[in-house]
Amino acid sequence: SFEQELADLFEQREQVEAKVLALGNRMEKQLKLKSLDLKVWPGIGYAFKVSKRDEAQLRKQKVRYQVVNMKNDGVRFRTPELTPLAEQFAELSKEYQARQQRLIDKLLEVSAGYLPVIQA
Repeated sequence: SFEQELADLFEQREQVEAKVLALGNRMEKQLKLKSLDLKVWPGIGYAFKVSKRDEAQLRKQKVRYQVVNMKNDGVRFRTPELTPLAEQFAELSKEYQARQQRLIDKLLEVSAGYLPVIQA
């Protein structure tokens, strides 16, 4: 059923998000950078961010990372461990939204079938 599929996708997405957040906690403890932030960025998805000042400290750490983009407010990057999780989260979120929209469309279709009865 649509509802079970949505519930399953939601649960899978929650599990991936928990792994992402656990990784964020480990990175915080490992890097000890005050400006380190982990969140979902528009158009990027999950990525870490540090201030430009802390980026110099990041380069000194023994952490492999790939810069996603650089802005005035800092540097966004992913680690090899974060990249597949971020991609999986984005894919599950996209699928969840698509299935949710199909459910809404189906509900509207069914509701529209009752409209002539209500108007009569």
